Amino acid sequence: MRALVDGQQVEAPPRPGPGYVQRAAADSDVAEVLEILGRAEPEPDWVELYKVFEIVSSRVPGLDKKGWVTSAGIRAFTASANRPDVSGAQARHARMPGGRPKGTMTLVEARQMISVLVAAWLDSLNP
Repeated sequence: MRALVDGQQVEAPPRPGPGYVQRAAADSDVAEVLEILGRAEPEPDWVELYKVFEIVSSRVPGLDKKGWVTSAGIRAFTASANRPDVSGAQARHARMPGGRPKGTMTLVEARQMISVLVAAWLDSLNP
């Protein structure tokens, strides 16, 4: 496929999808992440997003230092996923001690954060 850059035709970079599928064939964690995200209908909920987060964070020590997501974003994600006073009946837990945290996010924001995180992780893996 060719693209136009500054008036010149150049080869467009390959789309990431086929590479992700190839990685999934060789890496069970990649396969599991793609399977979780692929089966989520119509979109992933807090439980599915948290499973993906756990898989990626288990593979990437010091995840917050990679620059893919912020420490504050991770805290807001985990609080929002876990706490019924933030996410209602969709939260991972029925009861949580302590008060409502200051930093929270919506389910839409969580989906965006996990999408960024997964893409950065997959792109960081050796082809």
